[in-house]
Amino acid sequence: MMNHLLLVDKEKGITSHDVVDAARKVLDIKRIGHTGTLDPLATGLIILLIGRATKLMKYFKNQQKTYQVTFELGFETDTLDVTGQRTMTARCNQFPDEKTVKETAERFQGDQMQRPPAYSAIKVNGKRSYALARKNKAVTLKERPVTFYDITSFNSVDIRSYSLIVRVSSGTYIRSFVRDIGRELGCYATMTDLRRLSVDTMTVENAISSDMIDKDEISFLNPFEVLCFPEITISDHERKKVSNGAFLNTALFETKTDTLIRDNNNKPLAVYRYDEKKDVMRPSVML
Repeated sequence: MMNHLLLVDKEKGITSHDVVDAARKVLDIKRIGHTGTLDPLATGLIILLIGRATKLMKYFKNQQKTYQVTFELGFETDTLDVTGQRTMTARCNQFPDEKTVKETAERFQGDQMQRPPAYSAIKVNGKRSYALARKNKAVTLKERPVTFYDITSFNSVDIRSYSLIVRVSSGTYIRSFVRDIGRELGCYATMTDLRRLSVDTMTVENAISSDMIDKDEISFLNPFEVLCFPEITISDHERKKVSNGAFLNTALFETKTDTLIRDNNNKPLAVYRYDEKKDVMRPSVML
């Protein structure tokens, strides 16, 4: 079974699951998953984990992401993007100038609390928030901590439309960010376009277009190289212990950080993590 990572540049109008389905058909492998959803409106980087690499999913969940977002002032929708129904419209003849919009957006840099959009995949009492919202059921999600590391490349498209690039923590909703800018300005705002440029060190420039997935043209990445785990090679005797999920003495390891274990044939066996209470290394992921 494959043990790979694939970078895909999702086109507009399709879902993240559509990308996974296309890869499954081309590669003839069912065990494929993505590390983070992009809405149909959005384009850009989706990371696919293939085969046993899907077991590494948790290591890709909390990585920083970079987006280019375009938004328009003057209204807000129920989905917080242009695919939704207008719920708020500004009652003013004059919109804030470019300098004011830029300064307002940049004030969001740093740590803060953010309320996710009702149309999101967050579960509420076991059901997806967007499913409840589509049935016109009131959904108010709890605020959560997020971080805006950088807010750059601010650009005026026209008197009401702007674009910028943000680098954010995992779990940050760019639609909510746009909503909050609009409300801070007092004139509402809605996201009109979104493109994911990078996830951690992986960039969309190195991705294959979602409409060009072809088994003979795909360039896979090694997920372990992307994650930069320290590695150790163990003896056949220790291999049996690892295969049984046994704890290992820390003396076998160069560091107490999560470490990839390989056998003498260079085959990945497991990722071990440090157990502080027991002062041992224990399985985190069995491969």
